[in-house]
Amino acid sequence: MHEIGNIHTFEDSTFLQSICRVSYAVLLAGTLGGAVLFLCGIPCELPAAIAGGACSVALLLAGIAVATLVSFALHECVHALFFKVLGPVGSRVTFGWNLDVAMIYACAEGIVYSRRRYLVIVLAPTVMVTGIIVALGVLSGCTLASWVVCVLHLSGCTGDWFYARAIVSNPRIRWCEDEAWGVRFYGEEKGEGNDCE
Repeated sequence: MHEIGNIHTFEDSTFLQSICRVSYAVLLAGTLGGAVLFLCGIPCELPAAIAGGACSVALLLAGIAVATLVSFALHECVHALFFKVLGPVGSRVTFGWNLDVAMIYACAEGIVYSRRRYLVIVLAPTVMVTGIIVALGVLSGCTLASWVVCVLHLSGCTGDWFYARAIVSNPRIRWCEDEAWGVRFYGEEKGEGNDCE
């Protein structure tokens, strides 16, 4: 196996600009989609909050802010869970942050995963955390709050989507090694077999 590419998440300005553009697109689409849904009569807690006065609106906004922060923390916990479950016995997962680019991350530094396993690891939070937010919104009746938190969370998933895009767009990538700074991609040496987990 030999390295055929990598992503230096915090240093690659092209990568950072790309994920920022997609994040803005998600925010715009989410805002427009939410406006259409609520104009079409989806039940919403905002009128009740407005009727309750400024304090009630402030509580709603504070709840959205806290839920958004929790969603980002849960996102990294889901990464960590899948790093452990899909990694070898004794895999060590750490958490960190990079204040320069305002990112938190989970990392299984130095562990090599098969292409399919790494795709599951990077996409699991998008699916699971979004599902949890939607379910809690439906159960609690806080449809507007859950929509906003869902959109904000998805806008923070774009780095994961670009990892997945890089892997899917290059069939030569067979393994991925997680690093605190990003990810390394590996292909086969000439003459190696075609078996893959």
